[in-house]
Amino acid sequence: MRRLFLLFICSIGVVSLFGQSLTCTDRIWGLTKIWKDVSVNFYDAHYLSSIKWDSLYNVYIPKVMAVKSDRDYYFLLQSFIAQTNDGHTEFSLMNFIKKDRQTDVLPIGTNWIKDTLYVTYVAKDWLDEVPLGSRIVSINGLSSEKYFERHIYPYVSAKTLQDKRKKSSFLFGIGLLKDTISISFITPKQIWRHKSVIYDGFKFRYKGSDFVSIQKQMVHKNSRYEHKVGVDGNNASYSYLRVDDFSRNFRVLKFMDNAKNGLMQSDYVILDLRNNPGGSELTADSLLMYFVNGDTLNTYKSITRSHNSFYAAMGYSYEKYRDYYQNLHEEMMCEEEFVFSPPYRVEKPLYILVGEFTYSAAEDFLISLKLNFPNRAVLVGSATGGSTGAPMVCPLFNGLYYRICTRFPLTPIFQNGLQPDCTYEPTIDELLNRKDCIFKHIEYLYNISVNN
Repeated sequence: MRRLFLLFICSIGVVSLFGQSLTCTDRIWGLTKIWKDVSVNFYDAHYLSSIKWDSLYNVYIPKVMAVKSDRDYYFLLQSFIAQTNDGHTEFSLMNFIKKDRQTDVLPIGTNWIKDTLYVTYVAKDWLDEVPLGSRIVSINGLSSEKYFERHIYPYVSAKTLQDKRKKSSFLFGIGLLKDTISISFITPKQIWRHKSVIYDGFKFRYKGSDFVSIQKQMVHKNSRYEHKVGVDGNNASYSYLRVDDFSRNFRVLKFMDNAKNGLMQSDYVILDLRNNPGGSELTADSLLMYFVNGDTLNTYKSITRSHNSFYAAMGYSYEKYRDYYQNLHEEMMCEEEFVFSPPYRVEKPLYILVGEFTYSAAEDFLISLKLNFPNRAVLVGSATGGSTGAPMVCPLFNGLYYRICTRFPLTPIFQNGLQPDCTYEPTIDELLNRKDCIFKHIEYLYNISVNN
């Protein structure tokens, strides 16, 4: 009755505050839709129960009624769905920020490198004052970690710290017009500096070419695929494959067809998945089959939700069906057999580059590899993002949407992302000098394996 009363009160009229286009009814409807869809479809019903998801919904009702603008409302929705702590369960906040004239974005971006926050993206007209590689010491009087914990992490949907830090880099510089942000930092030349900025809408005066970066994720604008061959310092030949996308199976198959000669003539292979955000599990498994023996692959076990209205009705009276009645029933998805015979096989030593930008279907690739062929490859880099599954896309309004993760792997190797066999994370100096020293590390690993 309380919710119905609130809806009635809100429906009396449209809120006419500046910058407001949604009615109070719209706001509560949006919150309610997210609450219900997550309640029914999120893979981990018991986790929702542990965080008291229904109670959180009741807490957020007066919050969405009290906000002053659409902007604040959408941020509330993001903080609500972020309570799931899942990288594939999130609200499309970025799409709104790009359109909102009351929200501004600083012309700098950041990345966490070995627990330290650095400037890795900056507009050219800021470059003299805020050089690339500057170490941010404090933000608005708080340490970088404290500022992120208090003002950014509550809006980030992520299961792992590495994923949370990765996603928070975009949200770091967001604020309302006329707000002030003060940053204290140390330049690469060890000069202390302080910069205070009032948000004034300057984001609309910039375009992509106005920026320089040393982005940690190694962005390649020309192509999502790259193949090259080379000779290392020990005169061993290698074949380097960069695959930044698993969305189109035919593209990966064509790429592998073109790379055949180089792969077959090399002493070892480097597969770079550091900037692969995922795509199709089918595409990932197809690529994997080029590097392993056999024509079949067993996928991992996973968990999802299961609904049965009749069982739910029975659960009121019978303990056997109680989970259905309480909306807590989960279903085990058994292993499936994937069958594919590639036109050729690569049996050379395989080194796979991974990191926090290795995500979703790219992690499926690694899980299948480790479960089926645990000794086939050496993973080099840092822990992967730690989020995979099958997200359900749910439209909201104004072209915005949210996603809900409906499946999660049941394997101990994926509790905090995939961990590398050999840890390597670039230093800020390596990024500034654009040196990808991880290749020297692989050269060292291969030389040891040959001599042993």
